[in-house]
Amino acid sequence: PDHAPPPIDFKTATELIPRDVPTAVVYFIITPQRGAAIIVSASGMAELVDLIGLNRSRLISLASDWVDAYREPQESHGMFDGRLWTDRAEPILKGLAQQAIQPIIARIDPSIERLIFVSSDHLHIFPMHACHLADGKLLADRYEVVYTPSLSVLRQCSMRERRDPSSILTLTNPTGDLTEIGTSLVDDLFQVRRCINGKKITRDWIFANTREHDVWHYDGHAVFNAGDPLGAALVLESRDLKHSDRWLYLEQIFTALELPDTTLAVLAGCETGMLQSETFHPSSADEFVALSTGFLFAGATCVVASLWIVDDLATGLLMSRFYSNWRRRGMHISASLREAQFWLRGDPRVEDSIRTGMQLRNEVLPDSKLEQVFGPGTDPFFRARMHRDAKIRDAGEGNPPFAQLADWAGFASTGLAFRRNRISHPGVQEADRVREPRPALTRQRVDSEPLSRSQPFRPHKPQPTKEQELAVKAQRQRSRGDLGNALSSLREQETIYRDAGDKAGLQVCLGRQASLCRQMGDLERSLHLHREERRLCEELNDRVALSQCLNNMGVLHKERGELELAIEHFLETERLAVELDDMVVRQGVLGNLGGTYVLRGEFERAMQYLHKQETLCQRLQHKRGLAASLQLQGIAQIPVVLDIHAMEFGELVALLRDAAG
Repeated sequence: PDHAPPPIDFKTATELIPRDVPTAVVYFIITPQRGAAIIVSASGMAELVDLIGLNRSRLISLASDWVDAYREPQESHGMFDGRLWTDRAEPILKGLAQQAIQPIIARIDPSIERLIFVSSDHLHIFPMHACHLADGKLLADRYEVVYTPSLSVLRQCSMRERRDPSSILTLTNPTGDLTEIGTSLVDDLFQVRRCINGKKITRDWIFANTREHDVWHYDGHAVFNAGDPLGAALVLESRDLKHSDRWLYLEQIFTALELPDTTLAVLAGCETGMLQSETFHPSSADEFVALSTGFLFAGATCVVASLWIVDDLATGLLMSRFYSNWRRRGMHISASLREAQFWLRGDPRVEDSIRTGMQLRNEVLPDSKLEQVFGPGTDPFFRARMHRDAKIRDAGEGNPPFAQLADWAGFASTGLAFRRNRISHPGVQEADRVREPRPALTRQRVDSEPLSRSQPFRPHKPQPTKEQELAVKAQRQRSRGDLGNALSSLREQETIYRDAGDKAGLQVCLGRQASLCRQMGDLERSLHLHREERRLCEELNDRVALSQCLNNMGVLHKERGELELAIEHFLETERLAVELDDMVVRQGVLGNLGGTYVLRGEFERAMQYLHKQETLCQRLQHKRGLAASLQLQGIAQIPVVLDIHAMEFGELVALLRDAAG
């Protein structure tokens, strides 16, 4: 395999910026102390923008809220609810917009029409194009938005020579349990169209048959494991975990899949760019490692991928419009996607956009259109379901049926999405160009093809060290509930770090062991490990890790009933959080202080800390913290309302705990 692309200098970076429309690159930098963004224009001008409120802790909090908001309704209702997801997602995006987007837009030249985001840390899980600006408009309303894992990857994509796309491969419903959407979207848009569906789509078949196509369209399930990013996969043959060895994993996409002719890969599967909350951890998602990145490394110059579960009907309509824009109207990929999103959500700037449910039923989804969008011979039950969905979405004039974020904002373009394609509709003559003959399609296996310069680059993937393997092993064991073996793996890792004298690695390892011991109920051992972790943090002068360690020690003392020691550690944590300007950690520790004083019966003092926490949570728009604060305030006011003493309150709490048990 080829190595990862080397870093590029500033001059090369500016040369990457397209000049067809005024474009700026926004390069995010997130540190434990603060965030920043570098805005670079094609003229070579660069400007640094401080994102003071967006440090890593704040971003982790937003990302955790985002994933929880996505997963909780599914866990409670057993299915994805787009409206509920929209209601939960928009406030989080509002907080992100205020701290990450609006300060940048205030400094961008008014002539700019396109933004290329180079995301950092956890930012890549958010649809930044759906963030609101200060004037209430969406970022996508003002700018065409493109994402890239890095500028060096973007440069590598730009160096690949690609023909005008003339063939498409569609891989549809490989597990046999989905509506087959999009298989007939492109009948007259490509000279060669190959459609494979159902369980004929296997990993071996993909490796042997997919390298020669210009467009690679996947419509099926996908999973992303944030605890093991290379474990992200396209789900093939069966969703049953017993057959997960048959799936196409990101690691295999990086190392074995070759797409030397592919201009565009469309991943319309569920969550091809989304994190799973079950494995989400602050140490995860450090970089832009997702299925879309893997397809860029495999050779595609651009990827359009879904970030969450998107409704069948919305996906089919969006993809139909997208392909029509790209192939018939000659628009480039990101502009095609943006216009399709405008059209779907009923934006008045698009003349024929879907603005009412009646229009959806009568104009967009008559039977003839259903067959065009979802294939000839559409099942009558499916046709009835589509009409039912259209009727459900008819909320009257002024309420476009697909206006909610869950329907239109779930797709994003990554990579070289702004390279303009020649109009390829059969009715359009291209007199200024002689079409080069296309090489014959072959079925030769990937592993028998010799490497050449025209083939895709690959990241150099060094073998993981023993301690890295143990960390992944422990994470998997813990996620399965196998806590004893997870602890054994971490102890083995601890031995390696001690032998190597690696204090930083040892500090992290001890913190993980302490967390496991607490989960297992061994509070004494957990405290012992945190004490050594604290010593290492002080030696390394890692004040961010130290604040987290002290807070954890305070929680343990609180659980052991050692309230004085708990308060001592919480106060020290708050002091550090103030010094680091870490408002997220501070609001959490203020809540811990309030809760501890409640247990001591010092209700007025508890309310002082809880009011401070409430104020911070409102500033941060931290809903979970705010809810916890208000709940504790309610508890703290019970003795006042009932006019009982602290001792009686303690007895009341004990009775309530017994009743709950």
